[in-house]
Amino acid sequence: MTTSEDDRIAKEAGAVGRFLTLRATVSRGWYLAGLGAEFMILVLGLMSLAGLNNPTGGGSLAGAFFFPLLAFLLHVCLVTGRLRDAGAAYPIPLGVITATLPFVWLYLTAELIEYIWPVMLIVFLALYLGPVFAKRKAA
Repeated sequence: MTTSEDDRIAKEAGAVGRFLTLRATVSRGWYLAGLGAEFMILVLGLMSLAGLNNPTGGGSLAGAFFFPLLAFLLHVCLVTGRLRDAGAAYPIPLGVITATLPFVWLYLTAELIEYIWPVMLIVFLALYLGPVFAKRKAA
């Protein structure tokens, strides 16, 4: 795929559509805006999950399942777009790996959370926000 094709796809997708495609580029600002949107989606998922414990209802099992999946899809698309903007050789496989690394880190170290939680938080944030610091490819 050529660069002009990528630019055309990004223009057709629009501002919001570029968050949900693996073929567009994402700048640093849009990446941070996308992380904000991802955070809001996760909050909605947590609200839906918390409502399941309410005796009068108010929660949705479908919402509790759907919102985290949507947030993960958004995160994979954001990381892939950011790596594409930075000029990575294979942005889609590298984006999927880079997007899942923070969560794999938390899964592998969950047993030690009482002892090394500051280290876990720092490494998670470094892996999660790492694509923001990727340099833009030369024009």
